[in-house]
Amino acid sequence: MKKEARNIAASVRQRLLNRAKETHRPFENIDKRTQWKAFIRRSQLENAPQELKEFVLMLREFLIPVCKSVMDGKALGLWAAPGPWRD
Repeated sequence: MKKEARNIAASVRQRLLNRAKETHRPFENIDKRTQWKAFIRRSQLENAPQELKEFVLMLREFLIPVCKSVMDGKALGLWAAPGPWRD
């Protein structure tokens, strides 16, 4: 007799927790990696990195110069806002 799944979310969560314990990695890392892979698969992104860590490194490489520029006050120039709210 086949056993019915009662709480699929709890089952998946427990499997991820077990995997985190086996690999000595924080649960959040495994959870996020699983979510990333699902996002890539659903979105059908061809050029996206398959590993979340690779994406984070790419994002970091892109954002750090921008953040440094903002922190140094170089990127906070004024711009003319389009639309009826102009002074």
